Amino acid sequence: MSSTALKRHATALLSGARYGVLGTRSAEEEGFPYGSVAPFCLDEAGCPVILISELAQHSRNIAADPRVSLTVLEDWAAEKVQEVSRLCLLGRADREVTQGGRGRYLERFPEAGEFLQLDFVFHRIVPHRVHFIEGFGRVRWLEPEDLRS
Repeated sequence: MSSTALKRHATALLSGARYGVLGTRSAEEEGFPYGSVAPFCLDEAGCPVILISELAQHSRNIAADPRVSLTVLEDWAAEKVQEVSRLCLLGRADREVTQGGRGRYLERFPEAGEFLQLDFVFHRIVPHRVHFIEGFGRVRWLEPEDLRS
């Protein structure tokens, strides 16, 4: 597969996914990773947008260290999960979510509007690098601009 096709596949995988595993560095259990399933969408710039409770463990983790990962699989129910395309986006989480990003999230997850009445806050993940595994032997690191091209 060409480099361009591989980048397109990674972009399609990320933009088509509805949820992933959000990885943070535990503030409570120092040095240990902490993973949690997180619904997400992409904003206009291609940054993942998540909505999380201030009470959640990963909110405290992000406050202590904004470096996160978001892992996405093409088919979570696949019998041979090691054979499906997947990616791990490394980035930094912040609260600078655009109105467009908020709107896209609420359009994709309309039930999330109720959470805004509580202590839930939008975050975006600004990509640093992406590790994309298209399948056996087809593994590549991608840069953020590769997902926008």
